[in-house]
Amino acid sequence: MSIVTSQQLARYHEQYGTTEVTFTREVGEATGLVARNLYLKVSDQQWPCIIYSCSMRAAKVIASVRNAFFDSLRKSNSHVSLRLCFRLPDKTDPISFFVPCHAAAFTPYNPQNPDVQIISLEFTQRPPDDLILILGTLLEANATAKRRREERIVLTAESVKALGIEWRDTTVEMDGARRRCILRDLSFSGAKIIMV
Repeated sequence: MSIVTSQQLARYHEQYGTTEVTFTREVGEATGLVARNLYLKVSDQQWPCIIYSCSMRAAKVIASVRNAFFDSLRKSNSHVSLRLCFRLPDKTDPISFFVPCHAAAFTPYNPQNPDVQIISLEFTQRPPDDLILILGTLLEANATAKRRREERIVLTAESVKALGIEWRDTTVEMDGARRRCILRDLSFSGAKIIMV
């Protein structure tokens, strides 16, 4: 990732602070989420969890919790830490960090299995800059894509080089068959092509 200023992080936090991101498989891939390294930490114990959604102020996770979890939670006055882990494109090792939270609500995920709960967490302080950057970058890209949905980029030799497109090898799949074509322009909503 490029170098980010504190002003940019503050803008992300202010602009997108309450926007909740649902962690689908695509969002997990886009953010570099390492799902197997997510935990809820209460006192000195950790419980694996799955992140359902997250904003810069709160999160919802799914976890299998039993009486020992609730006992630890009662002793800690509902204070927990959410351990998140992401793989960034410019780093070889994944980064992980803890976000201090307050367990606000519990909802059974499946009424037949009351141990599996959706846990609503409220962050007790500003989250780490890495989380603000990851969510802010994703939300800003989404907003930009919506705003520029119909803006078209005419493909010239310079724009093709800047975008890194191999336009001589462009094909389109129609009726189950691949056919060669020429790209004329691109936008977030589609492309114009020329083909025989």
